[in-house]
Amino acid sequence: RMIPTELSRLFVCLLGWLVSAVVVVLWSDHGYKLGEYGSWVKHTTYEIDTRVPLVFYVPWLAGGMQNFAPVELLDVFPVHCVCVC
Repeated sequence: RMIPTELSRLFVCLLGWLVSAVVVVLWSDHGYKLGEYGSWVKHTTYEIDTRVPLVFYVPWLAGGMQNFAPVELLDVFPVHCVCVC
């Protein structure tokens, strides 16, 4: 719940400023397991160990496209370059 609230605050600030000219990229690491599945370390192939969020907000591209294909965080920079060119 906290993430959507903070994102809303960010976009409200951008709306009055450069929202039509700003590409926003949000990603994260997979964090800590904190005892889920009886483990405190990340060394399995459970989804909680391997998946991370990756969101691009590109105001001049049409759609609200979603893609659930696997990506690597190495893909962030090249995709960002394509979005701004």
